[in-house]
Amino acid sequence: MSAPFNPQGNDPSSADSSVRGPDYLPPQAATPPGPTPATPIATSYLPPAAAPSRGQGTRWRIVAVVLVVVAMVVAVTIWLTTGTSKPPAPEVTPSASLPQPSPAATSPYPDGTVLVAGRAGLAVVNGLHDVTMIAASDIGSNFAVQADGSLWAWGNDEYGQLGLGGSANPPEPQQVDLQDVVGVATGGDVATYALTSDGMVWGWGRGIPDMATGSTVDTPTPIRVMVPSPVSQLVGSEGGLCVLTEDGQVWAWGEGIGFPAPAQVPGLASVRQVAMSDSVGLALLDDGTVWGWGGGQWGDIGDGTRLDRSTPVEVSGLDGVTAIAKGESSSYALRSDGTVWCWGFNLFGQCGTGATPASESSPDADYPAPVQVAGLSGVRQIASGMQMGYAWTADGIWAWGNGWAMNMIDSTAVPAGFSGVPKPALLAGLPPIKSIADAESPLMIVGTP
Repeated sequence: MSAPFNPQGNDPSSADSSVRGPDYLPPQAATPPGPTPATPIATSYLPPAAAPSRGQGTRWRIVAVVLVVVAMVVAVTIWLTTGTSKPPAPEVTPSASLPQPSPAATSPYPDGTVLVAGRAGLAVVNGLHDVTMIAASDIGSNFAVQADGSLWAWGNDEYGQLGLGGSANPPEPQQVDLQDVVGVATGGDVATYALTSDGMVWGWGRGIPDMATGSTVDTPTPIRVMVPSPVSQLVGSEGGLCVLTEDGQVWAWGEGIGFPAPAQVPGLASVRQVAMSDSVGLALLDDGTVWGWGGGQWGDIGDGTRLDRSTPVEVSGLDGVTAIAKGESSSYALRSDGTVWCWGFNLFGQCGTGATPASESSPDADYPAPVQVAGLSGVRQIASGMQMGYAWTADGIWAWGNGWAMNMIDSTAVPAGFSGVPKPALLAGLPPIKSIADAESPLMIVGTP
């Protein structure tokens, strides 16, 4: 890269000195007026008494002309290469054009900010800060838990599922009258459940199992739910709920999973995590195995069949599991080696194998036993939407299947004529995100997972 033109540093006279030989004689032989400088005299200098002959004078005049011409050429060259050229444009690397997983370096939002993804892009949900957990339904009911234990709700309140006492669908977060909340889950579109720090479960909306009456009721404000306490985790589905007690037992209800009223799921102990869809429940045990029960039409129980199971059965060929997630008809597991596995429905690429089934009758339209999600390693965290899987790595968030995230994936990752992303692709244009609630209007919490 050439340096910018400097009138002093690129003076033609200084450029001329670079081409003068050691025998150069100035064209003027006379001694300049004034005292003689006290600098050493060059050995090639001739005093005036030894003036050159006529032939020698002609030779020096020719040399002087040549030197002047050379100096002019050098000056013009410097001017052309520096004075008229534009400064080079700064190089733009991919890391400067896309968000990276470092909140301090790239995120314009504080940790704990909630973003909502819409057709116009990302927008901040006003009035929230230090959010630790989010939940959202497919009809636009939204929830956020802040670090101080407060619970906030906004959006669709058609069935009293916001817990605000019958609000008029508030567009911005309003506080629910419940303190010390540490968990929240939507029971489909009509009910919501919350876990408080004392291990109690609360519910509101439609069809809530009331601890006080022993029957299901409709209520627009929180009431105690009929399950044993203390509870350490809860997950919801359409018309149902699954909870994990602190002693490792699982209680559930929901017509789709075979429990019309709250009851203990038999055959399970030492459970670490639970996950649930409308028709299938999953439990991760302390020994790293996964067990499933419910309706097996799409193979998402994972025992190698498509049979219904009223009691839990072990997912085939899977061990060393550290986390699970449940989509609508697809199931996911993260293993300790950083790989992700999937079983169940794959018509839209939900299992991320790269297959593009043409119809539900295609051989790869569902997998009744676990298959590895293609191309992923070093995965730290997983999540799922109804028809989409997510994985966090050091490179960012990867997604596959069908859903809102397709808008944030390079279009070349979607094969022509296929309604989904058949294998994991990086999401672009996101700040660092630590949690996603995949719904009609997906919510995200800013931060490092």
